[in-house]
Amino acid sequence: MLPNNDFNSKFNVLAASGDIPDMSRLGSFDYQKYVDQGLFLDLTKLIDQYAPNLKKNLKPELWELTKHKGKQFVIPYENGAGKEVPAVRKDWLDALNMKMPTNLDEFEQMLKAFTFNDPDKNGKNDAYGMGIANSFAETFMPIFGAYGIAPGMFASSVPMNSYLKDNKIVPVAVSPEYKEALAYIKKLWDAKVIDPEIFTIKADQAQQKIAQGKIGYFTAWWSIVPQTLTQQLKMKEIVPNVKWEPIAPGIKGPAGQSGMLSFGNVGATIAISAKTKNPEAVLRFLDYMSTDEGWELNHYGIKGTHYTSITEARTPEGQKAFD
Repeated sequence: MLPNNDFNSKFNVLAASGDIPDMSRLGSFDYQKYVDQGLFLDLTKLIDQYAPNLKKNLKPELWELTKHKGKQFVIPYENGAGKEVPAVRKDWLDALNMKMPTNLDEFEQMLKAFTFNDPDKNGKNDAYGMGIANSFAETFMPIFGAYGIAPGMFASSVPMNSYLKDNKIVPVAVSPEYKEALAYIKKLWDAKVIDPEIFTIKADQAQQKIAQGKIGYFTAWWSIVPQTLTQQLKMKEIVPNVKWEPIAPGIKGPAGQSGMLSFGNVGATIAISAKTKNPEAVLRFLDYMSTDEGWELNHYGIKGTHYTSITEARTPEGQKAFD
C-alpha cells in the first residue's frame, strides 16, 4: 500500500526499475504512461479463459475504452454513476401528505414544509429542510444540475469549472445558468429553510444532526445513509420511523434539465506485471471478487462472524476488524 499523495512518484521508481508488484491498481488511465515499457501483461486472451465473471460483469464499453493499441493490458474498475445521492426523509413527506419533488418549485415547497410544518410531529420548530453531510457544494449540486451546469467541487484536482456551450468553452462562474442557480439558492436561504450552520459545521457534527432527526434533505456520497447514518450512528434507534429515499430521476429546472456530478466511467484500472509467475491465479482471484459472494466477503467479512446481513450493522468483531 502506498499513500495516495505519494503513489505516482513511488510507482514511477518501481516502473523505472522494472520491478513492479504482480498486481497494481492505477488511476483511471495512468497505465498508458507505462504500458509501452513492457511492464504489463497482455490480458486479451487470458481474460476469457480465467475471468469470465469479470468479462460478463463489466460493460463492453469499459473494456473497449481501456484497450491500448487494440490489446487489453488492464482490467477497468467501473465508476458507478450514482456516487452522489440527494436523500430525502420519505417518512416526513408521508407525514405531510406530500410527493417526492420533481422540479425546483416542488423542491422549494418540500423544504418549507419540512422546516415549518412540524414533519416529525414533536410540536417543536427544531428542524431544517436542507442540511449537509459532508460539504455544502454536494448539497447544492442537484440545484446546479437543474440549470444544466456542474461547478467544480474539487477545483484543485478536477477541472469542472468550465463547460461546452455552442462549441465553446465557457467558465461556469460567469454563465447565466450559474447566476440563476445562485439566485434560487439565495431564495431558499432567505426563506430560512437551510440550516444556518451549513457553511461552518464540521462533517461529523452535521451527520450527528441528521441522525438526530433535525434535517430533511441533504446530498452526499451514496454510503452516508446506509453506512454512516443507519449502521454507525444507529439512526433507526434514535428515529425508529426514519425512511430515506433518493430523489430520482432528479430535480428538473426551468428547461427540464437535471443532473448530478459525474466522476467518469472508469475509476481505476488493474494491471498485472509481465513478470508474474502465475497470472492465471491473479485473474481467478479478481474474477471471484467480481461475483456477489466475493464482493460481500471483500466488503463485510465472514457472514455469521463479522456481520449477519449487509443491511444491518456489523457485529462488534466485524466493526473491530473494519476499524
